[in-house]
Amino acid sequence: MAATITRHMATIRGERQVHYRRAGTGSPIILLHQSPNSSQEYIPLIEDLAEDYTVFAPDTPSNGLSDSLPLESPTMTDFAQNVSDLMDVLGIEKCPVYGFHTGAVCSLELAWRHPEKVTIGVVNGYVNMPEDVVADILQNYFAPLEFNWSGSHLTWTWARFREQLIFFPWFSTDGNSRMEYDVPAPQHLQTAVIEFLRSGPDYVKPYRAAFTQDGTASVKGMKAKCIIMSPKTDVLYEGLDRMPAPPDSITVPTATTE
Repeated sequence: MAATITRHMATIRGERQVHYRRAGTGSPIILLHQSPNSSQEYIPLIEDLAEDYTVFAPDTPSNGLSDSLPLESPTMTDFAQNVSDLMDVLGIEKCPVYGFHTGAVCSLELAWRHPEKVTIGVVNGYVNMPEDVVADILQNYFAPLEFNWSGSHLTWTWARFREQLIFFPWFSTDGNSRMEYDVPAPQHLQTAVIEFLRSGPDYVKPYRAAFTQDGTASVKGMKAKCIIMSPKTDVLYEGLDRMPAPPDSITVPTATTE
């Protein structure tokens, strides 16, 4: 029988709200999603983990139903602080934290900045790209979401996410940028489009913070236990080759093709 997932709002510092999903009993674990999605992508994982843990899956500020951070250009340090603040509100002193892509960057930052709160950080997707690639992404990746009376933004958004699931970066549609995935089903695109439109123009905030996080300093200075990984099919896999020699607190599993 699938676990019952409940949905909640937590008020952070009396100024904004974070939406999160919760299920299960036992010791806590936190799941951090990719952008511009929400905790809905973790529903199957929440149901699995709820057999052994109390699972908390928050929507990142600017995504899902969580309010944006009151900053024009928040950094990943700000998003990690948001998780730390949420843990305080929920009464969680220390727990495992798992993240995928943007969520992975946040879990790495949280473990770096707040090692006392992380029993182990699982980083699924390590961001460490060459400077010229990052510059190209910062210039072209975050096309503004502009709502149009004609509804043309709906077609644009659908096409943009179809490209994002075929090419990386999505705006570079040449053979070298083609990812090793099949064209996604319409149902998958529908979910992605809804989440993107729900985020609105502020979708860029966590996305941009993820691409500009200092993945080198965080690894070198890591004191918390972490697992950093990427499957070979992940667009971020090559980042592992650029990772500095990790301290003993970090484990890098043998790469898989799954």
